[in-house]
Amino acid sequence: ADRLWLAGYQKIPMAFLRHASLFVLSSRWEGAPNVLLEALASGAPIISTEAACGAREILANGHYGRLVRAGDAAMMADAILDRLQSGAAEPCRAAWLQHFSVDAMLASYVAAIGGHGPHPEPLQEANGIRRAA
Repeated sequence: ADRLWLAGYQKIPMAFLRHASLFVLSSRWEGAPNVLLEALASGAPIISTEAACGAREILANGHYGRLVRAGDAAMMADAILDRLQSGAAEPCRAAWLQHFSVDAMLASYVAAIGGHGPHPEPLQEANGIRRAA
């Protein structure tokens, strides 16, 4: 890769991510890095700072992307060069992404607030509201 293109805001970024040689999240802090889930789903190789809240969990402790220390420019540069030279990353399995689905997250919230734990059946949407079938 001998060029860098900054596309700016894209309403539907998945088409761009699917063709990316590399996805880098260099945040010093991040509330909920949904963009990592999008990058995983696209199959793009990923490098992320550990400072992005949830990055370690989303990337399965570095199994699905490289984690680097926030603020360590040399480590980030080395990780970028290494990934670009080594080629393809470990593909993310759809089963792993299911841990971050709406149904799985909703079940976790219900369990956390003292509900009846994970809901056994999938939720369906009706009139914009997700509820048990």
